Amino acid sequence: DDDISPNKQSREKYLKEANPDQYDDAYFMDRLMHSTHTKRSDYASALRQWFEYFPKDQFLILNYEDVARNPRDLLKEVFSFLGVDGGDDSCNGNSIVDFTGEEEIHTRFNAASDPQLKRSMRPSLQKKMEAYLESYTNDFNSLLEELGYVWRLGGKVTHNNATECT
Repeated sequence: DDDISPNKQSREKYLKEANPDQYDDAYFMDRLMHSTHTKRSDYASALRQWFEYFPKDQFLILNYEDVARNPRDLLKEVFSFLGVDGGDDSCNGNSIVDFTGEEEIHTRFNAASDPQLKRSMRPSLQKKMEAYLESYTNDFNSLLEELGYVWRLGGKVTHNNATECT
């Protein structure tokens, strides 16, 4: 079929360009080390700048892994932090989070939906990126500890001010 629709051509071009196998590790490391990405990787410095203007207790730092693992509990933590009815302070179980269905609460947005794009990072590239980002990770971990959070890479962020229903 020589007559390929523009949408199909566009999609095929996108999938080809999005395929990380066509790029070597140096390509990705060059982009990671660019000042734009370096600044975006330095969460601790960015947060410290915000702390100059706002009290630290007005921030809730969450681990994305908790979004994937247990979004319902994470939503309750956010609601509780914000003082919104429906969070952990709704101990009677009638919170909006409790009434939200499983499918709805686990629906992900902005996730790659094409199976061709779902693949693991090359181990060689992951090792290089982790080495480059190690100082930022260590600084962020120190800040989290200073703020009363517990952070372990691949682990969970919890806050000492979390509330429990009794």
